[in-house]
Amino acid sequence: MFYCVGQHLIARGLRWVVSDHDGGEVLDLAGAEPANRGMKIKVLASVDRPEIPGVREAEWPGEGCFSLPVEWRAFHEAFVIGNPDARGLDAFFGRVRREPYQLEPLRRIRRLPEPRLLIADDAGMGKTVEAGIILSDFMARGLCQRLLVVAPRGLVGHWRSKLLAMFGIETEEFCLRTVSELARRLPSYVNPWMHASRIVTSMDFAKKPGVLRSLSRAFWDAVVFDECHHAAMRGGRKNQRHRLLKTLSGRCRCILLLSATPHDGTFTGFSSLVECLDPLIASGDGIADQDSARQFVIRRLRKDVGIREDCSLRRVVSEIRIEMGGEERTLYSMLDAYSRTAAEIAGQNGGEEARSCMELAEIILRKRFASSLHAFTRTLRARISAIEKRLAGGTGDTCACLLPGIKPVERIPASIGERHLKAELEALVAMQEKAEAISPESESKTAALAAKLREIRAANPAEKVVVFTEFRDTLMHLARGLGIETRPDAVELFHGGMPQQARDSALRRFLKSDWINLMIATDAAGEGIDIQDGCRILIHNELPWNPNRMEQRNGRVDRYGQKGRPEIFYFRLAGSIESEVLSALYSKLDAIRNELGSISDVLGSVDAGKIGEIIARGGPGRELLKQGVIPGCAGNFSMDRFRDPDADHGFIGGRSRDSDEWGAGRFVLAALEVFGGSASPAGPDSVFSIRTPDGFARRCAGGGGAWLIAPEYPEATFDREIGLSKVSSGPEFIHEGHPLAAALASRLRERRFNESFRGCSTAVSGVSGKGVLFTFLLTAAVRGGARAVDRLACVLGRSDGSVSTENPRAVLESIDGPLHRPSRDELVEARRIFNLTRGKAREMAAARALELAEELRKDLNRRAAARLGDLGQYREARAAQLARRFSPGAEKDLFSAAESESSGMRLKEEMRRLEAQVIDAAEAAEAEASSEVDSHAAALGICVFT
Repeated sequence: MFYCVGQHLIARGLRWVVSDHDGGEVLDLAGAEPANRGMKIKVLASVDRPEIPGVREAEWPGEGCFSLPVEWRAFHEAFVIGNPDARGLDAFFGRVRREPYQLEPLRRIRRLPEPRLLIADDAGMGKTVEAGIILSDFMARGLCQRLLVVAPRGLVGHWRSKLLAMFGIETEEFCLRTVSELARRLPSYVNPWMHASRIVTSMDFAKKPGVLRSLSRAFWDAVVFDECHHAAMRGGRKNQRHRLLKTLSGRCRCILLLSATPHDGTFTGFSSLVECLDPLIASGDGIADQDSARQFVIRRLRKDVGIREDCSLRRVVSEIRIEMGGEERTLYSMLDAYSRTAAEIAGQNGGEEARSCMELAEIILRKRFASSLHAFTRTLRARISAIEKRLAGGTGDTCACLLPGIKPVERIPASIGERHLKAELEALVAMQEKAEAISPESESKTAALAAKLREIRAANPAEKVVVFTEFRDTLMHLARGLGIETRPDAVELFHGGMPQQARDSALRRFLKSDWINLMIATDAAGEGIDIQDGCRILIHNELPWNPNRMEQRNGRVDRYGQKGRPEIFYFRLAGSIESEVLSALYSKLDAIRNELGSISDVLGSVDAGKIGEIIARGGPGRELLKQGVIPGCAGNFSMDRFRDPDADHGFIGGRSRDSDEWGAGRFVLAALEVFGGSASPAGPDSVFSIRTPDGFARRCAGGGGAWLIAPEYPEATFDREIGLSKVSSGPEFIHEGHPLAAALASRLRERRFNESFRGCSTAVSGVSGKGVLFTFLLTAAVRGGARAVDRLACVLGRSDGSVSTENPRAVLESIDGPLHRPSRDELVEARRIFNLTRGKAREMAAARALELAEELRKDLNRRAAARLGDLGQYREARAAQLARRFSPGAEKDLFSAAESESSGMRLKEEMRRLEAQVIDAAEAAEAEASSEVDSHAAALGICVFT
């Protein structure tokens, strides 16, 4: 029996596709249905006797066996909808308002020797979309079956929802519960991480030693590591997150690192990230060279790609100065006096431990005072309680929980004597009594926030506002106070203590509800969530001491997709540390942003920890902060080296096509009719109400209750503009990559592999000319399963025995209307034409399949030539850099390591490594170019033109 690569077979009761075959007995098969997806097996043809399903030869249907035209057309369009080569890459972008610059990472990664890239675009430019486009392209080309996304805990749900909504990529969340349940269910020798093929997990779960051991035994086609700066080495020291990233980088074909600030002002942390992309880049103490590193890094600012050139949409940052009331000023003076007492205690007791203890107490008290009197009072009580326990218990260290509700953050060391503790206790009790005497209604910052919200609502009652605070107890305090101003149920809360599902629900209610126009959030909402679709106003209740944190908050409203003008307000409490120091710092950063278009580079180099230290210690450092001098910005590293403002942002990946070619709407409406579903108009502007056919509805893997394919869609559209008008609340956008369209196409294609199905056939009238149309699926595939291409071919047989190829699109569009039942004479004539032209049609289809194989060979050669050219340039740049780096007397610069006596030996060693890497990559490219390509044509059906 004849077998070839790309052919579908039935073996061991399941459907497989031939991935490799050398003409002998052994067949390499890859799973082609849900039950065996991701599996690969070898079979012996003489033993397993795999069957070729469907029909390879066109057969004349029995009389009365013609199918409806709508079924015939839907069946054939299913092979186009499910074929990425035929439909072009556009179809995979799904619910994405694609911008040309977002395709540049795809162009870059296609040209790299290995698909590994750090996407360091500015905040709010759509790095998630860029990663999704790359993943969709890889999946379309059969290069990505196993996917792992690693993200901060708060972004796991974000990634799952975005991949599903935008690209139709279904994923499962792996957490402690999931892995534990799988470990109980599966045999002991089965790795839980190999059980699912598309997984999203949190970096803090994956970094745990036991989990990392299991991960290190799995292999992935693609890994996405979001907010990768969390995994960078700090101060030259590795951490658990960096070990996780390093492990995964060696267990995958493709890795994407995402971060707007992948550096900390020095080359060490950035080097540790880029080294995970290519170990040769970082040798010794730092990155080898800008030219070597930049090919793996893509960096654009908003101004580079023309985002928000309209000044009317540029972010407006406004400071609101708040005067403290008389009682509050007195309380703050007492806090200043306490600071002097703390400094005295630290000085007299000596030692680093006592100094650190008192500095931490002062810093937290000042931050809590700036947040709210409620938070400040709770911290006072906690500190007082800790000191009283220490005095009652005598000598020894005592835990002091300065932030109620979380684990202790410091210890009161035994070196601090009883006399000093009593003096501190007296000062703390006096402040507590004063703070508790101030009524919540008279607190100046809460009153100012309420007044600002009234002002916003007076201008636009429907305006939605998000208020950020650092502390959860302040959040609850504000919710109670602001709930008096409005309906209590009109305030939504978002904080880290809420389960992920509750957070997602809160965000959805805030964006979609007509009566909820205020959300109060902690920094749990400061990273990864998108609210720009329904909110443009953001208020900082207090200024965070970490500028990165404030910019992350701002990025929730000032990001790609925002249609209004972002307005950002921050409160400055006059006479406090906010007024004294922090407002100057943020004014300076805002000026830098207006000048450069971004402050991501600056924020990457800000030493946030040093800000707190300077504030606590005072002296010259505090005076410099007042002048807007940013600590850490004197560093010698900038991501500006990696910017590429002249990149080809007009690149469009994939094959070009008309916007309506093989449109999903026509196919889905026809397929719904075939399977018993329905679609009826649900209003103007091409909006439909869809009822999904029985047996198609399915929930997402991993639980959570979300529908992958819903039983019904009250509002759905096939129009991209309508579907993208309101991503969070508009009609369901059903595109060619939507799970419903994919399921319908898959079910129709299955008919080809059903033994009882003799080929789809129909009869139509009203078409110019008479004859029999033969349809074939042409396949060309590289041996080894590296790449396969499918095409639909139509061959028309005429009454004189001649045959000609027809445009499949024109043919599919012409097959419409009710079934025409041909007369006996017409059937006799049609069968005569069928018998006369069947062999010629098959020969013509086989010839077209050979042409398709030749196209694939030429494409492989073009790709190999481009890769070899890139490798040559890479080798030259890398060799020159190594020579400079290890040459005698080389000057130390940004990327240089400390010189050693063995520089000559190290140069030879690095050159050997470089040559080995280039040779291996070149051999792989040449092997792909010389791969054998198989082709064949399988008959799908016939159509009688009468």
